[in-house]
Amino acid sequence: MNIFFKISRITFLSIVVLLWIVSFFTVQNSLATVILTIIFMAIFVGWLYSAGYLLFLKANGKVKLSLTKFRVAALYIVVYTAFFCWFATSVFPDNPSTLKGIFPFHILAMVAIVYVGRFTAMALKTVEMKRQAGFSDYSEVLFSLWLIPVGIWRIQPRIQRALNIEPII
Repeated sequence: MNIFFKISRITFLSIVVLLWIVSFFTVQNSLATVILTIIFMAIFVGWLYSAGYLLFLKANGKVKLSLTKFRVAALYIVVYTAFFCWFATSVFPDNPSTLKGIFPFHILAMVAIVYVGRFTAMALKTVEMKRQAGFSDYSEVLFSLWLIPVGIWRIQPRIQRALNIEPII
């Protein structure tokens, strides 16, 4: 699970940016775009999940958020991304009015990604400060996570320090 943290931030950032660049130059609504989007989300959510889970364990119960909700939210994001990619490429082009039916699931996916980010940010700050972190403590980490390239660059070394993991690549 900690494979994400055994690589340096530049290596991990390169993988994520490369996926973005390749997906940008693929034909829209193609199978390649769908696959690249799913791979990107699986890697990003996997990174967040691994960080949140390992930091939660290291915090020894000081994180007051639900681990079960965290796991469900992370799983929902990946499953929803796969479903949405399929929907956007096969159903939506033929019948744009079906977008109304998927809207609540999209909102739920947005809430799930916020919860996963909040959980990970709170767990990181809790481990760093060795006490329960409040919103003002972890808000900087949470907002860094939204800016994916910048967030990875800033947060990866902090997670590695908090977990006492030295990058090998």
